[in-house]
Amino acid sequence: MLKRIRVDATGATLDGERFSNTRIDDLNVGKSDYISFRVGVKENARNIGGVNLFGESFGDYPQNIVMRIDYIG
Repeated sequence: MLKRIRVDATGATLDGERFSNTRIDDLNVGKSDYISFRVGVKENARNIGGVNLFGESFGDYPQNIVMRIDYIG
């Protein structure tokens, strides 16, 4: 499944459903030379089991992970 994560001034959503109150200002984007993005499953998660990440040459969708940053000021 392709997933879309969006972080804006109101919080973070996964495919349009809020999953965190983390706002874009909390991430300090632009104040460092890099952006770190981590994907994981918490040890106490209700549906523990793992995560699969695919890329251009393997998986169901022939594309790499894409990070797009749009600034609207």
